Amino acid sequence: MLTMRPPDTRHSSPTLASTLVFPPRSSVNPNSSVPTVDTFLSEQATTLALAQDALQRAQDHQEKQANKRRRDHRYMVGDKVLLRATNITIPADSVRPADNLRPQFLGPFTLLEQHSPVTFRVELPPFYKIRDVFHVDTFRPYLPSPESLGIRAPAPRTLL
Repeated sequence: MLTMRPPDTRHSSPTLASTLVFPPRSSVNPNSSVPTVDTFLSEQATTLALAQDALQRAQDHQEKQANKRRRDHRYMVGDKVLLRATNITIPADSVRPADNLRPQFLGPFTLLEQHSPVTFRVELPPFYKIRDVFHVDTFRPYLPSPESLGIRAPAPRTLL
């Protein structure tokens, strides 16, 4: 009985294993003398350059639009700021009938120390029970009311 050892097919495709014929490679020789290949490659290069140029123009336009309303405000230790209230819950919020009645900004608070170029420690009342280091994106400069409007009474220190 004549037996033939089966070919090793662990690292080959099913087509190759069934026919034992190597398919031609699909890569294109860049030094081809076929005019259609040269035309195709030049069109591909042109299309790629156009796409990259369009992406760069889109990025520049997005950057310009994003920077239109950007305010680069420099804060110093001792400045008074308002804090964005989106992620801060205070005890008075539990008795409000709706979230849309909450203030958008809380404060004014004093900046105590600068941790990094973009974070500050803020003097918070003890009932806030949150970490007192915030990013400058959550700040808004506090502008006191003009004296012609009268003095605004400070917020009570203890609520409820």
